[in-house]
Amino acid sequence: MARVVWKDGKPMAITTVYSDPATEQAEAAVLAAFKRAHPDHRPWTGPVMLRFTAIFEVPPSWPEKVKRAALTGRLYHTTKPDKDNIEKLITDALNGHAWADDGQCQGGGVKRYGSPARVEVELTSLADASLPPTPIEKSAERRVAEGKPLRAAAPKRRNSAKAKSDTPLQRRIDAALARDAGRT
Repeated sequence: MARVVWKDGKPMAITTVYSDPATEQAEAAVLAAFKRAHPDHRPWTGPVMLRFTAIFEVPPSWPEKVKRAALTGRLYHTTKPDKDNIEKLITDALNGHAWADDGQCQGGGVKRYGSPARVEVELTSLADASLPPTPIEKSAERRVAEGKPLRAAAPKRRNSAKAKSDTPLQRRIDAALARDAGRT
């Protein structure tokens, strides 16, 4: 959400970003499961194949014929949550732990029906030892070896103020103010 405030006679755009507590809890659960399964894992620095299957319970109100079709894998889950949001939750949760940066991730997943509800995640390093590492991979490998953070952790909740006139929002504000000044 963005809003405009005045500071020292100049308009300033203020944006506020909040993480949903449920999302934070889900990310923490994904990371905890990963750390339990792979306690000594060092983040991969090359490409990573991420495959996941999100499995949802069949609604009890569905007719028996539809329930059977869903449970035998003939129906896909096509309602919320969106597949890309599930993938983002996984990649954000494991960023800096399973891989150096979520930009390394390839692949994706599917949404199915089954029981119990769960998300199954499979990770595979796609690094080819016969190829030289890219400059980005070299930098990440060095930071992992030194035990340094791969990048500065962004706070989950943050406020940012942009007073620069080179931002698109600021240019629109300036243009609107100029138009309004010409009307008086």
